[in-house]
Amino acid sequence: MKQVRPKSLRKLRESIKPRIKRTSGRSMKAKVTELNRKLRGWYGYFKHAGPSVMQTVDGWIRMRLCSILGKRRGLCGSGRGGIINAGQTGNLQNSGSFAC
Repeated sequence: MKQVRPKSLRKLRESIKPRIKRTSGRSMKAKVTELNRKLRGWYGYFKHAGPSVMQTVDGWIRMRLCSILGKRRGLCGSGRGGIINAGQTGNLQNSGSFAC
């Protein structure tokens, strides 16, 4: 089974962060479209890596996207609480996100 180096994960996160800032003002659909392109390539390259790596990346991206939704609704924090627990992630599922 192929391993993903920590440097590769760090580079992925560094390339994704500017694309999905909480305060960028772009629509969620535009952010997810740009994010999908990057993630499909990355997942395609590391498709033989263990599932725990993919779950970690998926969880981190979901947290970032929920944080954006929380910011738009006037909530504070990192997005790990109210939105996910209340089952309000429908916007992520309807937007065609690769991560959801």
